[in-house]
Amino acid sequence: MSELLDQITELLEAPAPDSERLERTLTDGYAGALALEAERARLEQQLTAVAAELTAVTRELDRNATELQGLRERLQELRRAAAEARS
Repeated sequence: MSELLDQITELLEAPAPDSERLERTLTDGYAGALALEAERARLEQQLTAVAAELTAVTRELDRNATELQGLRERLQELRRAAAEARS
């Protein structure tokens, strides 16, 4: 991309740029812009997928924490019952 930007700068600074080179650089520039837009769209889709996965993992983590808390409470009750049974 930097080479293309250098070519554009060179053409913009030239007193009388070659029209064929100018057209070729315009074509290359628009092709580069389309490629960048496609890459951006791909990255946005990837980000959306990762965000959805992160949301699912967060829900699973919350569910796990709730189940763990419930299990620990029941285990405490069972431990108290076992202690009473030994007394």
